[in-house]
Amino acid sequence: MRWSPTGWGAEIIDNDAPGGLTVLPVERWSSRGAAMVAHTSGRLIPARRVPGFQKLVETHRTVAVIPAAPGWNIHAEPSGDQPSYITPVAAWVMTGDGDFWPVAAVGHDIGAGPANPDPDGAIMLRPHWSTRCRIVGPAYPVVL
Repeated sequence: MRWSPTGWGAEIIDNDAPGGLTVLPVERWSSRGAAMVAHTSGRLIPARRVPGFQKLVETHRTVAVIPAAPGWNIHAEPSGDQPSYITPVAAWVMTGDGDFWPVAAVGHDIGAGPANPDPDGAIMLRPHWSTRCRIVGPAYPVVL
């Protein structure tokens, strides 16, 4: 997890996650300053009460999500066993730093990186931050 509304995440030991760690987004701060994360019960709880809590880490602070105009695509180069692919951009996430990141339908490779969407439908929408990708804009006709 690299995104949260506060710009912070709670690093948790997770043996099922790549690298053995996962980061839960800090959704808000309590009136006493405790980092609050979403619990499986559907409630916000202090991050320090989550089993396996390690520490707070900085993430990108999400300030806006904007739908993408039709025609924007991500062109990914091949990497390891992953072939190249093209996937449409569904939206843009704006961070507190003013950066925009594309949100696309992607699958997961074995390293939990972005991968070509699975033909069986195993995809998710998420911000796409791979350095092996190019963002290509719409090919609108030029009128002179």
